[in-house]
Amino acid sequence: MDNIHTSTALQPMRIGQIMDRSLRLSKELLPKLIVLYVIMAAMQTAVQILPDMQLGDPFTASILVVGVSILQIIFGFALFLCVTFITAEHWLGNQLSVMDAFRRISFGLILRFIWLSIRIGFCMMFFLMLLIVPGIVYFVNRFLSYYVLLLEDTSTGDALRRSKTIMRHNPGKAWYSPSSPAMRLSGLMLILMLLQLIPGAIVGVSSVVMTGGAIDLITVVVVGVGNLLIQVISLYSAVTYVGFYYDLRNRYEGLDISKQLEQLSSSDLPGAYAGRR
Repeated sequence: MDNIHTSTALQPMRIGQIMDRSLRLSKELLPKLIVLYVIMAAMQTAVQILPDMQLGDPFTASILVVGVSILQIIFGFALFLCVTFITAEHWLGNQLSVMDAFRRISFGLILRFIWLSIRIGFCMMFFLMLLIVPGIVYFVNRFLSYYVLLLEDTSTGDALRRSKTIMRHNPGKAWYSPSSPAMRLSGLMLILMLLQLIPGAIVGVSSVVMTGGAIDLITVVVVGVGNLLIQVISLYSAVTYVGFYYDLRNRYEGLDISKQLEQLSSSDLPGAYAGRR
């Protein structure tokens, strides 16, 4: 049941089980994605060290930093989409190559993702201006809409509604109950953010050392390794969030059962029928 090559588990998982399975999946995916993460870490390191390097003309140096920053944003966004697609297939027991994952990215999908981010960001800021708690609750309940949009290929409105519906499944209990999806996801977010602080602290301390142009090879390597660790943890975070999304669908929609029925109808039944003939 815990084999990463099998389909999704037939029973709901606790947060610890999701994180444990996510760790095993991350170990399997890392060799496939390590080159992309190294490129991303190199871009981040370049953006951090270029302003403190003596590159001659300040205007040229600024243009270079801006150019690398734009490339980092575009590449990081594409990498997030790619990792989400690959992770989702692995959670379901399937395989997806990096090139096939990039082929799933379309201009329409990018526009819908941006529009979804704008809608969530605007509404969250509105609720935060009123009271902090409603803004946080709104964001948590709509957080999975990004995964609904990408993995179910829906509109932004449907993604927001689906996320809200899935997150509010907690019969007879309030949203602040420890067993509610909202509280479980909030706890998961807190754990993953704390994990990000470790390599973030390494990069932060190294950046302080670089102040005033004190850049040497050791400092660059430390910053680069810190950024690479951030990318590796981001992979684990992506795998964990996708796992949480599928766990909720297993709990409240029977996704795991429908997937196994699909496997039976596409493999076992034709084989059995052929054997009888």
